[in-house]
Amino acid sequence: MEYVLEFQARNDWASTLPKSNRSYFYPGASFTWNFTETFAIPAINYGKLFVSWADVGRPASRYYALRTYSMGTLPAPNTNINDITGPTDLFSGDLKPERKREYEIGTSLRMFNNRLEFNASYYNATWYNQIMGVPLSSTTGSQTIRINAGEINNQGLELYVNGALFATGPFRWEVSLTAAKQWDKVIKLYLGITQKQDNAGNLLRRQAEGERMNSLYIQDYARDANGNKIVDDAGHYYLSNDPKDEICLGSTNPDVYGGLTTNFYFQGKWGMLNLMGALDYKFGGKILSYSNYYLRGNGLVTETLPYRDTAHGGLTWTETLSDGTTRERHDGVILPGVKSDGTPNDKIISASNYYQVYIHDMGTGWQPDMIEGNSYVKFREMALLYTVPAHLSRQFRVQKLSLGVTARNLFYIYKSVKNIDSESMLGTGNDSWIENSNFPSLRSYGIKINVSF
Repeated sequence: MEYVLEFQARNDWASTLPKSNRSYFYPGASFTWNFTETFAIPAINYGKLFVSWADVGRPASRYYALRTYSMGTLPAPNTNINDITGPTDLFSGDLKPERKREYEIGTSLRMFNNRLEFNASYYNATWYNQIMGVPLSSTTGSQTIRINAGEINNQGLELYVNGALFATGPFRWEVSLTAAKQWDKVIKLYLGITQKQDNAGNLLRRQAEGERMNSLYIQDYARDANGNKIVDDAGHYYLSNDPKDEICLGSTNPDVYGGLTTNFYFQGKWGMLNLMGALDYKFGGKILSYSNYYLRGNGLVTETLPYRDTAHGGLTWTETLSDGTTRERHDGVILPGVKSDGTPNDKIISASNYYQVYIHDMGTGWQPDMIEGNSYVKFREMALLYTVPAHLSRQFRVQKLSLGVTARNLFYIYKSVKNIDSESMLGTGNDSWIENSNFPSLRSYGIKINVSF
């Protein structure tokens, strides 16, 4: 068919919403045009355009509306007297279902005798009436109020390309590429609230109106009017305490992600052999790595080799010991910057002291350099599959028989953050931007047998 127009509608009733808003309706529609059935285009075997729109809803999560009370005992010496603690959250009396309104437009093409396939789409999604807890002043007697708040917009591009680079005789080589790019923005939060944030020490992850989701903020180094870092009396950098020197380090959300898959096929009288390899990639997305915090601070990684000796750029200097004697050392470093009086820094410090203070931050919190972009390219999977020819499989009274070996999570081809598994934060919930000495992922191997009767 040249044109396809579809409509859908659904109504739900949710017990976690107040009676007045318990019933909610959400519709959708889609339109597809197979334009190659309307007119012929050279080299294009199949082509379609599609547009879809939907406004879906969902209620509060399970037990969200449950007002719980806890029972305990009074402090000593009245431990035999029970007390009851009431709910810590208030509830909006007009809680509505959370909504998502989205439209998508795209195309799908197959060209050059189906040797090249191309799919691309653009989507625009807005979440509104989000159900969340907003902090309250302790003077109210409650900690949060559960309300509808926030509006967030996500826009993105998705791309899929599959091509047969070589297809002659018994050989065929196919390559597939996927890529996704997303732009996100906080449109608004709640009346009187322009930002919401959580933190790891002095590092803040912020949702602010008009900004990208999950942006990280921190105090910059103290600098002079020309942008030079200022050192303290010991010769170390330190963080500014001026609120105007707060800087944005980027977002914890990735910029681009996707994968690459390649397949080699060889068909012969003896059967078919298929060799498959798959890569995953992700670029962007800032993280805080506790592992590198400890490894660098204790001098356990190659990143701490600079300045350890003259071969690695260390300066020769004389150290005065506690008994008044001196000794010559070759692990000195003078940090580029200026002193508080504006003159160039000339204070020499040891490499070990530099790394310990740089990582452990002089008690002032994380330093901006500790926040890194978590990009990687990973050899995700490799598989070899042999399919027995039909005339042999029939002798075993099966329609199809294939044998294969697989291996997953093989190795990283590239990763921007060293010494950790770049995916170790996945599935860790709200702390997915913090790597905290998580267990590394597992490399797995397998053998599979597929039988069709």
